[in-house]
Amino acid sequence: MIPGLKKRKVSLHDVFMYVALVQKHVRLIGLLTAITFLGALNYYIYARPIYYSKAVARMDSVPQPVDSQSLFRDTQVHTIYGELTSPLVIERTAARFGIHDSARSIEAKIVRQVKIAITGGRSAQIEVWAISKDLVDNWARVLIEEHETFRRERHQRQRDAIYTTYTQAIQDAAAMMTESIEDKMSLRESNDTVRTMIELQKYQSLPAELIRMEKRINDMGRAKVHLEDPALDVIAKLSLITGLENDAQLADTSSLKLGDQVQWNGIAKKSGIAEPSETPSSTTSVIVVPSMSPKVSVWQELDRNLQEARKELAEKSLYFLPGHRTMKTIQARIDELSQKLEIEYLGAKRRFDLEYQDVITRRKELDGQIQNYTRVTKESQIVDSQNAIFRLSRLNWEKMISEMQKKLEELEYAWDRERVELTFLNVRDSSGRPVSPDFVKLLMMAAALGAAFGLGVPFLIEYLDHTIHSLDEVESACQLRGLGIVPKHESNRPMSLLATGETSGHDLVENFRVIRTNILSIGSVSTPPRVIMITSAMPKEGKTVVSANLAISFARNGGRTVILDADLRRGRLHRLFGYRKSPGLSDVLLGDVSIDDACRPTSYENLFVLSAGKHLDTGTELLASQKFTDIMARLREKFDHVIVDTPPVLGLSETSILQKLADGVLFVIWSGNTPMGSVKAAIEMLQKHGANFYGFVLNRLDLNATQNYYQYYYYSHDYYYNYRHAALEQA
Repeated sequence: MIPGLKKRKVSLHDVFMYVALVQKHVRLIGLLTAITFLGALNYYIYARPIYYSKAVARMDSVPQPVDSQSLFRDTQVHTIYGELTSPLVIERTAARFGIHDSARSIEAKIVRQVKIAITGGRSAQIEVWAISKDLVDNWARVLIEEHETFRRERHQRQRDAIYTTYTQAIQDAAAMMTESIEDKMSLRESNDTVRTMIELQKYQSLPAELIRMEKRINDMGRAKVHLEDPALDVIAKLSLITGLENDAQLADTSSLKLGDQVQWNGIAKKSGIAEPSETPSSTTSVIVVPSMSPKVSVWQELDRNLQEARKELAEKSLYFLPGHRTMKTIQARIDELSQKLEIEYLGAKRRFDLEYQDVITRRKELDGQIQNYTRVTKESQIVDSQNAIFRLSRLNWEKMISEMQKKLEELEYAWDRERVELTFLNVRDSSGRPVSPDFVKLLMMAAALGAAFGLGVPFLIEYLDHTIHSLDEVESACQLRGLGIVPKHESNRPMSLLATGETSGHDLVENFRVIRTNILSIGSVSTPPRVIMITSAMPKEGKTVVSANLAISFARNGGRTVILDADLRRGRLHRLFGYRKSPGLSDVLLGDVSIDDACRPTSYENLFVLSAGKHLDTGTELLASQKFTDIMARLREKFDHVIVDTPPVLGLSETSILQKLADGVLFVIWSGNTPMGSVKAAIEMLQKHGANFYGFVLNRLDLNATQNYYQYYYYSHDYYYNYRHAALEQA
């Protein structure tokens, strides 16, 4: 893990830590640097030599009124230089040297690079890098020669194409002129044009009449539906029929007949249509003025008489009874008028139905004439197109042919006159020694790449390393307090580390004193540390060794302490103290022995051991039983401190059961081995079950590593060794 990665500022501490990381990976850095230099040396020995030359060419540009650029669309000066490196010119140049290959292969294997730069208004500089001395000395000259030959050949092809095109155009123009004259004469002799115009006049009003018939059919269809409505009375139906008849008369009056219409500025006008203003617009409307207003119909007169009779009946009813002679006379007149209206409606309905059938029949007749209208319209368009062609045929064909002949003469004039011409001058710079590979440049590149790989790879390894190396990482990531560290020891027997002598393992004794003191200080403000559960995220992180040494530290402090091995599957605590596995906790849970017989004393004062006992497949169920709860209560009464060594958290369920009976949890982390993700997952799992964390211990920390020695110097053996000698000198 790279130090200071998530900090905003780099401190002096981070500088020392980076130096320590470099010292940690010094062998890898040296190996990567050596490999880089070895690769550079191998390239220098076996790489193909590259030679270099610089040549100069002169550019002659002569502006002319008629030149090859305007006729052949020749390239500009800068583009001509670009053509020198085109694949076709490169292949032609290489063929002059006996090299027959593709341009890509030539550039990759033989002529590595060609640079062309404009050094002035009339000169160019050509730089060549190739694999032989002969190529770099002659490539620029041959390249310019082949380029000029290529341009001449291209111009010849373009000249031939233009000449052929113009000659064919002249012939086509003459043929078209002759054909146009003949078509015009033959068209005048035929009567198709006159016949087409007559038929067009005949069918010109067909679209408008179709639209009018369609509207009439729609209106009468809707009226027919309303006439079938029983809710409408006779008067309403007669009004509907009369309204349709008036609309039909108005449409007939305002319709334009073919013989009456004239054309005036794009607006149709006739008698009965208002004259447009002096300056008509595209939106001028046509107003139809009928010749006379419609007369009052018979049914309207009957309806008026009926209304008057009903009004009179209502007035007389105020003075006479319904059976009076006057009332009967008026009622008889009302019935007579109603009967006449009904007869009038039947007659109007019969006329309406006949007219509806006539309109439908007329619509079908018009539909049959649509094909004729379409045919006549197309023939009219063809005639108009032919007339337009004939009007265009009046162009001066002789002038067009004359202009083409003039262009051919200009082409012949400009053929032998190039606007831009390149001429090879000489080779100014050519060395017999190869320019590549360059030893100094290669050495500098190897040094830069060696430094990049030598520093980048180790730092990449550290960046990808997600294991834990310091207390600060866990404290910031998991919000747990670091209680202390346990240094990595060379001995394979952990119990020899906390011997009773003051000169043997004194630094480790102080480490566990710090852990013990921190646990007691935390217990003073929260739950007192009577029962302490020690666990870890993964197996083999040193829980048992930390549990044993911490129990020894508590025992030396004067409190009666028992260390309990709760790992009924793979318990190994008994080996540290030289006991057999049974009798132990499983035997007590099964009732084979008492708890007093199972707790065995050790060589340390106030320290007792309760091993795991014999292996049981139902160990998890026994730990969750009431009997185990009673055993823990008994141990609380008998001892001041109970250190519980448990299985790892991830993948097992014993820890979640045991933490309910403990006052707090001490988490053990193997430095440089345990991933941060596993630690977070284990802590989150314990927190979900309500665990009370005292903190964590960083186990097996290598203090011989430079970064750890600098950061945790006061935990090391040298610190305590120097401290003791300073104390003796003061004494």
